[in-house]
Amino acid sequence: AREPYLLTGKAFCAKCETPMIADGGTSKTGKKYQYYACKTKKKHACNKEHEDKDLLELYVTQVVRDFLSNRKNAEIVVKDTLAYYDRRTGADSIKSIETRIAKAHKDVEEMANAFIEAKSSLLRATIEKKMSDYEKLIDDLESQKAQLERERGLRVSEKDLLDFIDELMDGDTVNKDYQRKIIDNLV
Repeated sequence: AREPYLLTGKAFCAKCETPMIADGGTSKTGKKYQYYACKTKKKHACNKEHEDKDLLELYVTQVVRDFLSNRKNAEIVVKDTLAYYDRRTGADSIKSIETRIAKAHKDVEEMANAFIEAKSSLLRATIEKKMSDYEKLIDDLESQKAQLERERGLRVSEKDLLDFIDELMDGDTVNKDYQRKIIDNLV
C-alpha cells in the first residue's frame, strides 16, 4: 500500500480471528477508499464487513490514549511490560536458545557423517540442502541470543516507562504522525 496501514499485523477479525489486511478501491467518480478487511473475506470464509482505515486507526489511537490516561492503567501496563521484559531476557530464555544451538550443531555433525557415508548423489544433495538450512538456523539463533544479551543490560525503570507514556499522551489523535507514534509504541 502506498499509504501505510498502521494496524497491519495488529488488527484481527472479531469473527474469525484472522488478520485484517489492507484493502481498498476506487469508485466510478475516482474517489479512493481504504479499508481493513478480514483476510478470509475474499475467499468467502468470513462475512465480517470491512472497516474504514482512517476511522479504525483513529478509534484505536483514542482508546489507547483514553485507557493510558488513567494513571492506574498506565501503572499496570508498565508492570506487565517489565515482567515481560524480565521473562524475555531472563536466564531461562538464553539457556533455551543455547540448547537449541547445541542441538542444531549436533544435527549438523550427524548430517556431516551421513554425507561422508552417502553413496548416492541425490542423497548428498539433500543433505547439503538441509545443512544449508541448519546453517541459517544457527545464524538466526546466535543473532537472537546476542540480541537478548544486549537487551539484558538495558533495564528501564518504572518511572522511565511512565514518563514515556506521559509524553505519548500529549498529541492530537487525528494527526497521522501521532497515531503512528501511539500504535507503533503501545499497540
